[in-house]
Amino acid sequence: MRDEVLSTAGRIQISASYAPTAEKLSVTVVRAEDIPTKQRGGASSVQVRIVILPTKKQRFKTKAKPATNPNFHETFTFTRITQNELRNLCLRVRLYGHERIGKDKLLGESKIELTEFELDGEGTPLWRTLTPGNAIGSSDSMYDLSDTGSVHSFGSYGSSSSLAMVQSGAPELLVSLCYQSLTGRLTVEVLKASNLRNVAMQRAPDTYVKVSMFNSIGQQLSKSKTSIRRSMYDPEFNETFVFQIIEFELPSVSLMFSVVNIKKMRRKEIMGWFSMGRDNTGEDEESHWKEMIEGKGKAVKRWHVLSAVEY
Repeated sequence: MRDEVLSTAGRIQISASYAPTAEKLSVTVVRAEDIPTKQRGGASSVQVRIVILPTKKQRFKTKAKPATNPNFHETFTFTRITQNELRNLCLRVRLYGHERIGKDKLLGESKIELTEFELDGEGTPLWRTLTPGNAIGSSDSMYDLSDTGSVHSFGSYGSSSSLAMVQSGAPELLVSLCYQSLTGRLTVEVLKASNLRNVAMQRAPDTYVKVSMFNSIGQQLSKSKTSIRRSMYDPEFNETFVFQIIEFELPSVSLMFSVVNIKKMRRKEIMGWFSMGRDNTGEDEESHWKEMIEGKGKAVKRWHVLSAVEY
């Protein structure tokens, strides 16, 4: 019965363009249609996640939309892609069923060679049929374990750890940012984390969050950390930190958020991290930082997916 319900996963429309001088690839997720309804094994809302293969170093996701013929119209920019690399790269597009409670389910997938796009033109959209999630592969066919795969951090912050969704969604951290230009106060609230699960974990971790500010050459200017939350997959921190930074120096600094796991013998390991400011891990981080600056003293709260660390 399950194979029948997900025998089709609909179609998705994608466009892409390339700027050779800037070495930037812009990908627009336009819309989807004929998505399976909830009654046919689908979901009430859907989300699209894209990544460049085989590198997987940059990944983005759209906002969740109602599943009936969703219109996304969101554009994401992949940076540092040379013209010579284009012919060997592929865009993986995955459609997920997204529910407010519970795990996200992989509904369908399409892989598009970058050479299939009219990259030097106006980015004419392509329609692609989605391969159903139940036909994609083996153990990760319905619940994606690779979208939080390892990436290289810009410093040595601890031992390696492979984060996985473990059928519970991506590991994330909810933070709030507020900048007051008159006082030069950058207020950071670390609110809570979710899905801090590791494939090798036998129990819920003991964790804390470290917030570090770096300048443009990678020197740490200041740091703060929360208290430890013990034996929790979804810890709540609700702790506030204030960094002093004058307004004209904002474009030159980065904030790095690291979730640290305290293991046996007090060994510490970075479970995941993200960065925003001058160095952004992705589109969500860049957008959050921009909203904070434009907010003129208003607090802006957002979830951020954690990237794992590889050495």
